[in-house]
Amino acid sequence: AQETQLHKLVLLGGSSVISGISCQVIYTEAGFPCLNGGTHAGLGLAYLLDRGRQFLSPGDTVLLVLEYEHYFDQGRPPTAFINHVFARDPDYLLSADLLTQVYLWGGLSPSRLLKGLEMRFTQTALAASPTTGRFACDESDTYCADTINEFGDETGNRREAMTPDLKQRIANLTPKRFASQEALISDYVVRTINDFLVWCQDNQI
Repeated sequence: AQETQLHKLVLLGGSSVISGISCQVIYTEAGFPCLNGGTHAGLGLAYLLDRGRQFLSPGDTVLLVLEYEHYFDQGRPPTAFINHVFARDPDYLLSADLLTQVYLWGGLSPSRLLKGLEMRFTQTALAASPTTGRFACDESDTYCADTINEFGDETGNRREAMTPDLKQRIANLTPKRFASQEALISDYVVRTINDFLVWCQDNQI
């Protein structure tokens, strides 16, 4: 994002963005600089938008492509978010407000802490790539830095890589149904999105 000097289109959302929309195609076909800022939807709406602010500069255009679950976010840090922050984004932990820090530390179980320490020492013992400094990904990795291109697109989700089991699991999926009260957008989501819109306006985005 920092290397893109021209006004750009920034896509923010969950895995449907990083795996389902190609900024490379947008740039190739339309000639418009594009950055794919999609990430794991389970990290929560607030973190997704906070992370997105780091990609944006005055004059940019942001397109929010939120997952269905984002509209019912109640603001409680999900487990995936807690694990991610401690494992991959300690800077966020240090910069978060006091209430968020309390939630994060309170949501970290002893077993998860031990597992994290084990993984840290195990990965340290492994050989990292001399060119990227990254550890190799295996076939079980859903998100892998090695398959993210310069536009931020996930390129490892190719049709030919789909196994028969995965195709069958997709075929068995059914629409998610909600009761009328469950389908209401939460006040927290309205406030969070409004705050982001105000920030965008203040920064000419």
